[in-house]
Amino acid sequence: MSFYERDVLVRQEGRTACGDRTDVWIRYRDGQKAEQAEDHDCDGRPDMRFVYEGDAVVRKEALK
Repeated sequence: MSFYERDVLVRQEGRTACGDRTDVWIRYRDGQKAEQAEDHDCDGRPDMRFVYEGDAVVRKEALK
């Protein structure tokens, strides 16, 4: 699912490995991916976050 503000993509949510539960959240800044959070244990809360600059991951953080 994609979310827009003034016709600009600001975030997305996806369901990949956890059935009908959202397990990926992506935030955009100025049209570029800024952050992606992932729920690897399917508990509904992100446990990993990837921070982007341009197309590159510049930081990876464990959230639990």
